[in-house]
Amino acid sequence: MKIFFLGGSFDPPHLGHFKIAEKFLKKCDLFLFIPAKKSPFKKNNPIASPSQRLRMLSFSRFISSKIKIETFELKSKNPSYSYLTIEYLKRKYNPKELNMIIGRDNLNGLNNWKNSKFIFQNCNIICLERDCINESFSKKHINISFFKFDKKISSSNIRKLFKKNKKDQWKKLLDQNVLDYILKNKIYLKNIY
Repeated sequence: MKIFFLGGSFDPPHLGHFKIAEKFLKKCDLFLFIPAKKSPFKKNNPIASPSQRLRMLSFSRFISSKIKIETFELKSKNPSYSYLTIEYLKRKYNPKELNMIIGRDNLNGLNNWKNSKFIFQNCNIICLERDCINESFSKKHINISFFKFDKKISSSNIRKLFKKNKKDQWKKLLDQNVLDYILKNKIYLKNIY
């Protein structure tokens, strides 16, 4: 089995996340979204609760038999360290190939991740490049590959759009089911209502 996975806060999950899944769907047997309870590199907790972020991901029309949500990090008592997730995925699925997708913003700090050597030894790293291909980093680590991805969407920018009440832009960036859930539960709307 060949698995690709994307971790993150998903606060909120947006169309860019789902475009990433679509991009790699033909290359894998299973694509996993793995929401983190809290990133070890972020000071603040996500705005949406773990259960709300899980609901938003599951409400998306993109979730299917080949695109699933793995709740290991949300249920874990440990911090959301990638090496623990990789250990878990190897135990649960015993994949022939495991591929972790990261954004370009995470690449330079990858060597500082907890047990980074284990990560490099146990999965391939897929780096989504928005601007340029970084060949120097891939020469150092042969299991890193780069893919062009020009969707410039981020959860933090979407949260700012909610703060600024930019309703016209919400629909362009979020699955309608996710947007409906956010509006119904007023998750990012505290400054509006």
